[in-house]
Amino acid sequence: MQGSSRPDRRLLDAAEFCRHLLKPDSVHAFLAEHRRRLFPDEMFEDLFPSDRGRPSVPADVIATVMVLQSLEGLSDREACRALQTDIAWKVAAGLALDSTVLDDAVQRQDTISLLQGQIRRVRKLVPGLAHIYVHEMNLDPSRPPCDFEDHNDISRVISELIENAYELVVAAEVLEPDDAQSDAVALLALVAGQDVEPGDRPGRWKIARWTAPDRIVSVVDPESRHVHKTTHSYCDGYCDHSDGVPVSSC
Repeated sequence: MQGSSRPDRRLLDAAEFCRHLLKPDSVHAFLAEHRRRLFPDEMFEDLFPSDRGRPSVPADVIATVMVLQSLEGLSDREACRALQTDIAWKVAAGLALDSTVLDDAVQRQDTISLLQGQIRRVRKLVPGLAHIYVHEMNLDPSRPPCDFEDHNDISRVISELIENAYELVVAAEVLEPDDAQSDAVALLALVAGQDVEPGDRPGRWKIARWTAPDRIVSVVDPESRHVHKTTHSYCDGYCDHSDGVPVSSC
């Protein structure tokens, strides 16, 4: 069931009591004023085909938090903390002073975004990998050049990203990286193996039809996990190698 922000003022409403503390030209003040027009309920109503169940967090609140998180470069947990403690964030999102509505929100990145982000991070943290070839066009912060209606083209991009991840992981083994670098490389190996299965020919990979238990859902906040597990399905999300190609060990 889709939740909706109430247009009327509520008890201890942050904007009612604290809006004067914000700079008039700040993004927080702008979002407080225009949030509901920028992110109207109608824009998201197709995501809620049923009117049953508990109402969701209002879409304009979620969108506001994501905008502020991106602008300030915060991790998911840092964004949750800011919403709990930062008056400017509460005013922008239209929340009450005691609100903690996004208690455990995470930005659930898809497989391509996870690989893109962690490949960029590893290359930045480990200068010794600068000579390793990667498909630069696939690392665009928005989206790589790909026809996302074509499963073969998606498989191509996934395969290229995994190939690049594998080369970086192998090359890092001989560099004696420090702890931070080792952690970054290990996380890259993990996300490269958790969501994929062999494609239709050697060296090709595709999105797996299963979801690994304890799947990493964000490289910004790697402690975030999918919550469902079963005793009948277990898959280690790491990148191993056999005959020169990475595999997911299940």
